[in-house]
Formats: sequence, structure tokens, C-alpha cells
Amino acid sequence: MSCLSWNCCGLENPQTVRALWKILSKEDPKFLFLSETILQTEKLERVRMKCEFQNCFGVDPEGRSGGLTMMWKDEINLQIKSYSKHHIDAEVTEHSGLRWRLTGIYGEPDTNLRSQTWSLLWTLARDNSLPWLCLGDFNELMWLSEKEGGRLIPEWQMRAFRDALEDAKLEDLGYVRHFFTWKRGKHKETLVKERLDRATATND
Repeated sequence: MSCLSWNCCGLENPQTVRALWKILSKEDPKFLFLSETILQTEKLERVRMKCEFQNCFGVDPEGRSGGLTMMWKDEINLQIKSYSKHHIDAEVTEHSGLRWRLTGIYGEPDTNLRSQTWSLLWTLARDNSLPWLCLGDFNELMWLSEKEGGRLIPEWQMRAFRDALEDAKLEDLGYVRHFFTWKRGKHKETLVKERLDRATATND
């Protein structure tokens, strides 16, 4: 049962929706989590239909930033448990009766407020007794090796992220193919690449 997460940087652009549809056609996930949709929830219906999902839950953006959505197929039994401008938390029940937790995360983009995201993870983990998949754009690095170019990230900042995952009993699931998930700059001298998006899960 596959899930797809993407910081789409705005769904109002038809090219972005076409690019998303192309990815979905190839990967065929049962769940989709999008961050930075920058699209009011009432306008998500068009995207849902284009992407051939039967169910959709959205969180409105604030002005020209933010916005989240989770979409899933009809054969999936999914219940939304909580949400905010930085997360959508759900419980999934499979046909076998197996229950597990799915959370889409969008980390606070402001470094000075990043600790609020780690507090959110702790709150979500506190009462959890189910196997848990938590994925999305955490807006943070775990290690300095996850960055090329640009300024160095302080060790204490990355350690806070690692500690938050450890406290929530979440482990990084690694990657296939592309290591870096975000980049900025067109020229070699100014190009910055970072691994900000990842999937994590509890070991059960």
C-alpha cells in the first residue's frame, strides 16, 4: 500500500497539476499528501478529480503560503483524527483489520519557530499505540551531508530534529533514486540542494 508526499509549491498552476498527474500515473499511490498547496479547500475538488482520487481533506493556506491536502482512494478506510496548518493526522483500517496511523507533516519554515514542529510530533506521539507512518516536508536536515552549497546549518539545529524523531520513536526510512528533495539556484556557484522531505515510521 503506497503513499506519495510532495511539497507542490502551489496547485493553482496547471503545469504543477499536470506534473502531479504524471507522477501519480507512474506510481499509482493509494494515499497522497501535498503541502504548500496555496489553494483554498473549495478549489481542491478540481485537483482531486484530475488526480483520480475519490476522497479529499484540505487545510486552507494563510494568504499566499501554506495549505495542505490528503487524498485517498475509495477502497481505503481512512478517518481524519486531527489537523493544523502543519499537519494532517489520520487512522487507516485495512481489510484485514490492521489499523495504523498516517500523518502528513509540513515543518515550520521559520527556523526560529521550528521547535513548534518538534513539539507537534511529541504531542502526536504521546498517545499513539498504532504503527505510525509520518511523512512530508519537515523543512529540516538530520545531517550536514544532506546539504550541498549555501551556508552551514548549526549542529544543534539538526540535533533538535534527530532528538524529536527519537522521542517520537520514528526512524528515517531512507530514499531511492534522488537523495536531495529541494534545490534553489541555476548556476553552480549559487546552487543549493537539501534533503528536506522524508518518510519516517515506528518500528512495528
